This record gives sequence, structure tokens and C-alpha cells, in this order.
Amino acid sequence: MPRGGRRPGAGRKPGSVARMMEDARDKAAETGELPHEFLLRVVRGEDTFDDYVTVRGKPLMRKRKPSFAERMDAAKAAAPYYQPRLAHADIAHTGHFTLEQVAASVAPQTTVAVAKEVLRGDGYEFDD
Repeated sequence: MPRGGRRPGAGRKPGSVARMMEDARDKAAETGELPHEFLLRVVRGEDTFDDYVTVRGKPLMRKRKPSFAERMDAAKAAAPYYQPRLAHADIAHTGHFTLEQVAASVAPQTTVAVAKEVLRGDGYEFDD
């Protein structure tokens, strides 16, 4: 029995991803709005929805606005479309820089006095 490697006919067919994207664009063009646009309308409470209720054994349809919980769910679903998640990075400073090293790293027109003021803002102390 073969283990791993290429197998004829296995995997996603070429162009299938492009075809799925094309289908999604066609559906959006039919309705005139994209999914995140719909979610944003729900968040704003602009839409009314058909709600079916039973009153005295008879089904009735009534229009209603989305509840606060439904609007919150729509906001959570729409958030990734508008605000990407930020990556977390840990930065640790383990070295010690002298005033001369800091002054050498800044632009030539920056004076030592300006560098001292910047470093004082970061908690460094100097004997003037």
C-alpha cells in the first residue's frame, strides 16, 4: 500500500478556488450587497425582518427590528471585515546605552541637550 506522495486525481482541481470566488461575486452582484454590508445594516438596526408568530393558533407575520443581542452578534461577525486583529509582539530591552551611543544614533543636527531631554522623559537621570 503506498504511503504519502502524489496520487493521481487527488486534491483540489485547478481553478476551483477562482470559480468559488466568482460564484460569490455573482451572488453579491445579484443582491447588490456583500455579506459584510448586510451585517453592518443589521448592526445599525436599519432593516426590518419578517417574524412569524402564532396568535390563537393562527400563524401571523409581523415586521420587527433586530434585537440588541442580534445586533451585537452581527457586530461580532462584521468586525473582522473592518478591523483586523493586531499581532502580539513581545519586545524586551536588555542592553544599556550610554548618552554618547544615543547621541551618535540620532541625526547630526540633534544636540546632546535634546538627547538628554528625550532620555529624561524615559526616566534616565543625568548630572549636569
